Amino acid sequence: MGFKKSDISATLEALSSNSAFATSLLSTLPPLDSALEYLLLHTPEPDIPPHFRQSNTSSGGFISSAHSGQQDIQQRWMEDRAVKYAGYPRVATKDAFNNVQGSFTALFEVLLRRLLGLSPTELRSAPFDQEARETGRNEEIEAVQSVFPASRFDSDSSILSVPLGTAPATFNIMYAADHPYPESARLPPYYISSTALPPYVRLHLTAEIARALFPNGERSEGEGICFDAIEAAESAWNKIEVDGPPKIEDVLYYLLPPRAVDSKVVAPPLTGKTRPSARVHRGDTRSNVQILREFENLRSQKAYKIMEEQRSHLPAWASQAAIVKMIQDNQVIIVVGETGEIACYWSEHGH
Repeated sequence: MGFKKSDISATLEALSSNSAFATSLLSTLPPLDSALEYLLLHTPEPDIPPHFRQSNTSSGGFISSAHSGQQDIQQRWMEDRAVKYAGYPRVATKDAFNNVQGSFTALFEVLLRRLLGLSPTELRSAPFDQEARETGRNEEIEAVQSVFPASRFDSDSSILSVPLGTAPATFNIMYAADHPYPESARLPPYYISSTALPPYVRLHLTAEIARALFPNGERSEGEGICFDAIEAAESAWNKIEVDGPPKIEDVLYYLLPPRAVDSKVVAPPLTGKTRPSARVHRGDTRSNVQILREFENLRSQKAYKIMEEQRSHLPAWASQAAIVKMIQDNQVIIVVGETGEIACYWSEHGH
């Protein structure tokens, strides 16, 4: 297929590990397709064989069993662009396609919500002023092109593409006819493309934009996102340059089917007596990053905010920062009184 031996070896090593990501991928696709999916997600764009790159969106080349047979041409065309340009896993793209009724932009909207771990939402919007929508879009395009001369608007696809200043990537936003943006709180369809970055890094930048601009999965109606999105993407890239890229399993955690947790049955003791039931041990395969993201999503919900307001009246609330610092600075501390909130403060500070 044209991949480098080093990339193939890294893929085999990753899929042979006992990680939740490898297990999820192998439980969804046959081994060869799983290896191909990992290669396409993890390999930098310049090292991907030509027939798999963004510039080649034909349906020829390698056809895996995951998408063989007589497939609708429009669906394949849409999947190829979501996979090759935006970097989404093909298995997630095929699954999301079933919910969009042939809408290209809706496909990206559904995939973005899944990437963030947000629940599905109604893709139909309330009636809106189309004239105001077109005015808002034209003003945004004009403003972006005046600040970023290298940006370009493709009238055929209605996509505005803006090269990032500090990252080897491009921010792309779709002004679709079937989407109310900017006259709605719905997430606008956008993606990060790059001829240099691995797909999963592109998806990481896509997700970081959304976390910065839409912490609750919604946005302010009537406002454009381009300038803030570009700033958020460049900030996320600067962090990558300092700390290194994220783990692929953290980026794709919500896109792939959940791992079936192994159950380990503990054998009964050798006493000749039988036990009424065997114990089942279930492990939590989530990483600290994944748990923290799920907690942040929880904190953005209305019910949590009500509960948090009630907690603010508890005696220890005003001292939580001092308590956390004391735990960090000392191996052993003694807390006198009701300490049920202490564990909550500790976890809420990322521990």
